Amino acid sequence: MISAVINYFKTGSAAPPLTDPGVIRRTYEWKRWSIFISLILAGLIAVDIMPKAVAATLKGLIGMFAYVGAGTQDWISGFLIDGHKSVVAGKTVYDFAPVFYFWIGASVLSIVLATCAWNVRTRE
Repeated sequence: MISAVINYFKTGSAAPPLTDPGVIRRTYEWKRWSIFISLILAGLIAVDIMPKAVAATLKGLIGMFAYVGAGTQDWISGFLIDGHKSVVAGKTVYDFAPVFYFWIGASVLSIVLATCAWNVRTRE
């Protein structure tokens, strides 16, 4: 999958790199696992620096916002994918470049936001 994406951006071809439904399904599975892992890491940080009751409340809020964010991301991705499709010789062809840029930008933004809590210490 990565080699197809790299080749797509290197050559600048009009053919989308992801036409296999299995590859697209695995991409979404990676997205789901990344949300799950971020919830676990956020919970661990919260438990380390806060009382247990506050940490439990925070984990619930993080979970709620993670699902809202995942739903929003799914809607935006669908909008971008649907908006950049074309019909060539009677077949629907999708251009995934805009949605890849969105996914990469969202990943970079999440890393930047996570670094804000990198060195948080408990108050004494």
